[in-house]
Amino acid sequence: MVISPRTGRGGPRRRAAPLVAVLATLILPAFPEEPPVPPAGADARETMSFTVSPEGSLESDLDGEWIAATGGVEARYGSFVLRADSAVWFPEASVCYAEGGVVFSQGRVHGIADSLWVLLRAGDIARGEMRHVRLRFPGNAEAQDVHVSSDLAFFETEASGDRLGERIFRMPRSHVALCRHGVPHVVIASRHATMRFRETHPAAEGMTGEPERVMSARGSVLKLGRWPVLPIPPFRYSLDSPWQMQPRWGRTEVLGAYQGLTAILSQGERTSPWLNRSAALSRAKWIGTVDHYDARGWAAGAGAQLRGPRLHGFFDAYGIQDHGRDREFTELERSDRWRWRTYQRIEIDDDQQIDLEAHVLSDPDFRDVYFEREAKSGKGIENRFLYTHRFDGAAFTLLQKNRANDFLDEVESMPRARLEVFSHEMPGGLLYRSETEAANLRRVHADTPSGPGDSFRRYRFDTLQYVSRPFTTGPVQWEPFGSVRQTWWSRERPDRDEESIWRGIGSYGASVSTEFWRAWGDPAGSRLRHKVVPQATFTSVQVPTALPRQIDPFDGIDDISASEGIALELRQSLEEKPGRDSEPRRVATLTHGSTLYTHPGRDHLVTDVDGVPVARRFGPVRQEARYDPIAGLRFASDLDYEPYHGVITGATLGGAWNGGAWEDAVDRRGRARISGDLSQGRGPAGEPFSDLILAVEHRYERAGADTVAGRLGTRLGDRWEVSTEAEFELDHGAAIRERSVSLRRDQHDYLVELALETDADGEISFRFRISPRGFDSNLGMGAETVPQ
Repeated sequence: MVISPRTGRGGPRRRAAPLVAVLATLILPAFPEEPPVPPAGADARETMSFTVSPEGSLESDLDGEWIAATGGVEARYGSFVLRADSAVWFPEASVCYAEGGVVFSQGRVHGIADSLWVLLRAGDIARGEMRHVRLRFPGNAEAQDVHVSSDLAFFETEASGDRLGERIFRMPRSHVALCRHGVPHVVIASRHATMRFRETHPAAEGMTGEPERVMSARGSVLKLGRWPVLPIPPFRYSLDSPWQMQPRWGRTEVLGAYQGLTAILSQGERTSPWLNRSAALSRAKWIGTVDHYDARGWAAGAGAQLRGPRLHGFFDAYGIQDHGRDREFTELERSDRWRWRTYQRIEIDDDQQIDLEAHVLSDPDFRDVYFEREAKSGKGIENRFLYTHRFDGAAFTLLQKNRANDFLDEVESMPRARLEVFSHEMPGGLLYRSETEAANLRRVHADTPSGPGDSFRRYRFDTLQYVSRPFTTGPVQWEPFGSVRQTWWSRERPDRDEESIWRGIGSYGASVSTEFWRAWGDPAGSRLRHKVVPQATFTSVQVPTALPRQIDPFDGIDDISASEGIALELRQSLEEKPGRDSEPRRVATLTHGSTLYTHPGRDHLVTDVDGVPVARRFGPVRQEARYDPIAGLRFASDLDYEPYHGVITGATLGGAWNGGAWEDAVDRRGRARISGDLSQGRGPAGEPFSDLILAVEHRYERAGADTVAGRLGTRLGDRWEVSTEAEFELDHGAAIRERSVSLRRDQHDYLVELALETDADGEISFRFRISPRGFDSNLGMGAETVPQ
């Protein structure tokens, strides 16, 4: 049927295309190679025509205000061709809406999308909107095509005489790729991208038909095929440039992002480590990846298989300028301090890699809020070099680690080499593995007001030989094992009359386990099975030749004592039955475990309420659960319970689902955190969002405060957010410790925040922050939140 946009009345219905042909056009040719030809006998500037599959239907109201086609449809309007599962045409408004497997083309621009609406005028697209779209713009004589993928795209056309017009595409959160012969060699990941595409009509006299393309982007990451170029936004770049795809020295790709200035301004009287602090922080951050490909691989068309060294990491430099009062309310002079940090990983090949982490500080006692956060997490500030080489059944590592600050106790490796041989099968069914380590270690204690901290240093050589012999008796699996560890320490101070120390420790034991399983649900129709594996392991560690008190400990290798115990474990899992050529997939697991110490060692001593050390006969109770069905819900838990004191020494609970996340963690220092987040719905570009913001966090320390923090807020539109936060101290009758009201505006490139805070004493402080965001979430970039 040919529909006139002026009256809505139709002429004779055109012959419907076969269903197979319609389906083939929907599935196979995602990007048609040639521009479509307007239907013969129809005015290309005035008519809209529908072709419906035999199984489809065409409906219209009596007045012709709308025409709807379902079940597979092809629509044509001038140079615009559309194929979709369903489409609706409003003749008076000249608006067409389509959804479901949309494939469209206009002139030499082709694309596919989930849904599309367009305003059609004078045989061309005036403006429109597409969701989850992929576009292809034709190339020039060098066969360079432009491919664009975006969650959302807005476009409009400006007609001009004999030209088809200049098409302007505006795409938030998009990826633009310049391809040559189908191989992308320029990729732009952008927060805001604008594509201007102008082409001449192929039939116009004296016109070549070559397109003109200009690309502009803000907040972008640029990846080039030959030259490592990293532009700082905003920038403007033309995609019509010749590129050499196969240089003699191979191909190098650079993918990076630049984060500019972050400023934090705060002022007020607060009971915190930084009282009445007026601080300004400037920061520059870069994160990126450099790939190098063998030239022979690209010449053979197998560049991905012959990738050479890869370098990826980040560079981070910032300085702090502050003035205020310290914890004793004494006036501080203005101070300028800075810190420079970088982390790089070099993947030489599939078996070798190098990790490099370096810190440069203006003052060894530089303790800003970043250091405070890292110190609380137990991680020191260090310079580190790590080389790893994996062999067939073995791995070698070389570690050099030095501390970069003077206020944390650190163990330094200068250096430490380690060779580990994994389970190796020997004659007679024996399994052998070993660990060998040579280290130059130094332990440096933190400086005190009375003077520098003490330090001691030793050379250490350690080797562990482990042998086991698994076998099966009926339904029971047995595995007896034995091991020998030998360790040698040098003299602590060569200038003193000290002797080196040698220690030998032997251990033996055995583990026994069996397996039960049954069908889950209906035995005939269920593909799930319930599997139960009980296991018991007996381990006896003999008395070492050198007692631990004779050795200054660096780590767990130095602090080993005689002990004897039985570890009990019960593992349950729900698995899908394996196919003929597949392994079973675990849907859920549940593990219970603990240890009974028949002869506790030194590391099994605990202190009672009177401060007297006593032997612990029963070890921590471990609980672990995992649940990961196909529906997308993931749940994981891990619990360590100390029966003697009745406290949780370590736990982790976490879950994620469509629209929310939850995590609960407790470390062995007694700090706990329970946090939750609630979100629902989808934003304009398909991202999850929530009109209601709800978050709860519970923290406690065994020797500290027990606090609960909550946040409740709402979103106003798609940019503004208003929330209120409160923190309660439960040890003092749920007294309010701190509360605040904040107003945030979330832009694509930066985050603006205004906050008004009050503490327990009623003192008020005001905070204003502008934080630029990163450029691609896949790179791990984001706004940096700095605790005040």
